[in-house]
Amino acid sequence: MVINRQWKLKVKSVLILWTLLAAGSASLQAGNTFEIRKESQKELVIQIEGKAVGKYMFEHDASSKEIYHDTYKPFLHIIDPERGIKITKGPGGQFTHHRGIFLGWNRLTTSEGRFDLWHMNKGIQIHQAFTSKRLTPHDASFTSNIHWLISGEKIVMAELRKMTFSHDGRKNTIAVVDLTTRLTAKVNLELKGDPEHAGVQYRAANEINKKSTSY
Repeated sequence: MVINRQWKLKVKSVLILWTLLAAGSASLQAGNTFEIRKESQKELVIQIEGKAVGKYMFEHDASSKEIYHDTYKPFLHIIDPERGIKITKGPGGQFTHHRGIFLGWNRLTTSEGRFDLWHMNKGIQIHQAFTSKRLTPHDASFTSNIHWLISGEKIVMAELRKMTFSHDGRKNTIAVVDLTTRLTAKVNLELKGDPEHAGVQYRAANEINKKSTSY
């Protein structure tokens, strides 16, 4: 994904569309069977032909400082279906806030000050519920209702994040992921950030071969 502009939005409601083509060693073909299953209260698994290709991590747990850190925002992992391993990054490692496919801004300004809902300094994103799950012969999709909160657990934005998984029939494709999100402001606010700290982002696993990988 290439973003060559600086974000500066005064939000009442904004719609964002984004597409990822995840490539790997898979041998899946178009017209496969899609499945969605929920595993406890932590993740939603998307499968093609019985193999996981994505995991949406939606758990929020404030029972300890460490667990809170690991669950302060929902994000999507991409899975290599042949090996069953995550090719995207989770908590910890280099830049712990870099997590799979996620959404954020590091400069969210309200009348109460400026907040960072990218690194999650003085802010948090909490999944509330799945408002829809849909399966067709051609794709699988789900919509996550997310509250964006600042200090004091005040809701400043409500988000409906829809992710759709499909397949283009090419041998090395794991999945095609389309992300559509609608952000609705609950207070007067302004979103700002440079291309590295604003909007939709994809973060590969730490183990990626940096020399042979380009974005």
